Amino acid sequence: MRDDLLDALAALNWAEAQIPILQDRFMAWQRLRPYEIVEEPDPNDVNWKLLVAYPKIPLNPLIQGDAGAIINSTRSALDLLMSALIKRNGKKPNSDAHFPIRKSADDFLAAIRGMEDKKWISAIEAAAIKRTKAYKGGHHFLYPLHQLDILRKHERLLLVEPKISSVHIPRGQNGVEPGFTRMDNKTILLRIAADRWFRPTQGDTQLASEILFNEPSFLATHQPASGVLRNFTYSTAAIIESFS
Repeated sequence: MRDDLLDALAALNWAEAQIPILQDRFMAWQRLRPYEIVEEPDPNDVNWKLLVAYPKIPLNPLIQGDAGAIINSTRSALDLLMSALIKRNGKKPNSDAHFPIRKSADDFLAAIRGMEDKKWISAIEAAAIKRTKAYKGGHHFLYPLHQLDILRKHERLLLVEPKISSVHIPRGQNGVEPGFTRMDNKTILLRIAADRWFRPTQGDTQLASEILFNEPSFLATHQPASGVLRNFTYSTAAIIESFS
């Protein structure tokens, strides 16, 4: 690795090191049993009842902060890479020295041409940046990374969903249907026939929550957060390495 890329690599390494910390915080929150599980009549069908999870302990806000910081540091690693390339070409980086990630291919290519016109990057470096296809529909993770780095400043990024990991309902499983529906203040986990005897307890019903990104305008829906964050760092590492 060339010395002028070490700042970019440090930002990326920091981001990678925070992902296990985020996961540990989430596991600690899950151990608090943050949901109350209750049985309710199905308001739409008297022949069924619902198994419902109500949140009783808010998600640790540091988890939201962890996700935002990981995204920001990963995106910053690309900008530090851009600054290093500009310095290689004898120029001084300014506030416009961002690694180009654009909504369209045309805008992406125009940004690279502008950098070439300013003599910020060489033709070989321009070609390498073009190969990243850092625009919507071009690279699977770079455009979502850029958009989430913007979004994190304005709203929470993460969605938490409780899911049944195990449930013991006496006398077999007939009369039980999946019923997953997430609502503002509760999550419907299952539908159970009204004539089935069942009372949820900690012993017979276990949940396994998951933290997700759900931004369908630029990322597939309900994506596990840790996996997405790791894909961001892997993609960024490959780009930095290509300029070493």
